[in-house]
Amino acid sequence: MVLRMATMSLRPNTSDFYSPVNDEPAGHAGPRRYVHVIGSTVFIDDQVADDGWPRHVVGVVNGEAWWAIDVPQDADDPSYGSALDLFSYFGRSSEAEWIAAGRAVQLVEWARTHRFCGRCGSPTEPSAGERGMKCLTCGLVAYPRVAPAMITLVTRGDPGPDQEALLATGECDFGVHNVTVSVLSAGGGFSVRLMGPDERSAGQILSHAQLLVK
Repeated sequence: MVLRMATMSLRPNTSDFYSPVNDEPAGHAGPRRYVHVIGSTVFIDDQVADDGWPRHVVGVVNGEAWWAIDVPQDADDPSYGSALDLFSYFGRSSEAEWIAAGRAVQLVEWARTHRFCGRCGSPTEPSAGERGMKCLTCGLVAYPRVAPAMITLVTRGDPGPDQEALLATGECDFGVHNVTVSVLSAGGGFSVRLMGPDERSAGQILSHAQLLVK
């Protein structure tokens, strides 16, 4: 689908509202929000359901310190069935809150799968002052994997109201009364080793839209 581009007003940068951190800022006196991660769904509250559950600092959103809480599989559901997956949470929250909730799910899942050392099999614990899980026996530190991604906006014509943009169309289920809506977005995908961003972008567009990008 090709869309003619109207003049757009500038949007606030998400980083103006959300700041990822490894530790809660010293002397933080503002409110806190706790993202209870139940499987891969989230329930957000201003209180922790159980102080004994593992927790991880997520970041600061609009002055609020956000924490991820790992709800054990055998624990009672603190949301009483109201937890949402990230697709359903999108549209019910601000962009910064949705990003923070997604980061919470990622951090909890990463910690769940790094409870033991990949070298010697001993238990691990959070590494002080950094985002890592440190082996209590051999000292190996495991860090979250980085999966580089890219997004590309392909345009045709000179900048202005008559410039056109290439967009992909898809469907998104927001989990509200089984309503599915059509959405438009620029092309994107994961990057791979030994390929630069320009080469990868051109390959993605050729694969999905059968267009050669100059």
